[in-house]
Amino acid sequence: MLGIVLVGADHELLVLARRTGVEVAVVADPRVTGAWQGFAVIASDAEVIAALSPSGVIIGRDTPALKHRLHAQYGAAGIAPVDLLGGEIEASSSHRPGLILQTGALVSTDCAIGHCVKINFGATVMHAVRIGDYVTLAPRALVMEGADIANEAFIGPQATIMPGVSVGAGATVGPGVVVSRDVASGAIVTSVPARER
Repeated sequence: MLGIVLVGADHELLVLARRTGVEVAVVADPRVTGAWQGFAVIASDAEVIAALSPSGVIIGRDTPALKHRLHAQYGAAGIAPVDLLGGEIEASSSHRPGLILQTGALVSTDCAIGHCVKINFGATVMHAVRIGDYVTLAPRALVMEGADIANEAFIGPQATIMPGVSVGAGATVGPGVVVSRDVASGAIVTSVPARER
């Protein structure tokens, strides 16, 4: 596979790209310009769009709202998001384009995952979970059976979403938090036990 672009890529994604057969990656992030030997590096959105067409884009940013903007921007230029799958996803689960499933991540049976979702290393998604667009699950997050994560939510490292719980659009769940009741859209949930603010 050639001409795949990692937008806002970190070292883990670059390693995963190589492992999964991406021969040429372009990093659209000036902070890493020149840092990755063997990868072509470009810095601006205009250069990305010029380099990509008609290739796909891997959108690796952890910020859900920014992933949404990048998807819309590249989509308008006729560039589709592509998947980067290093973890395991069961055959009965479905996902829209742009899934990043890092090494050690697991998606169980009968799950539905939206556009440009990033599931970081060690994160686990249990049976029959629904995940909206532009969601990020941080490392070692756990989403239990029947939970529903709405668009642009962010689930922090080692956080646990208990069975059947809904997390609203744009909500943020902090590190290590155990969420046992529904979270409102835009809420920030911190501390153990979970408290909205």
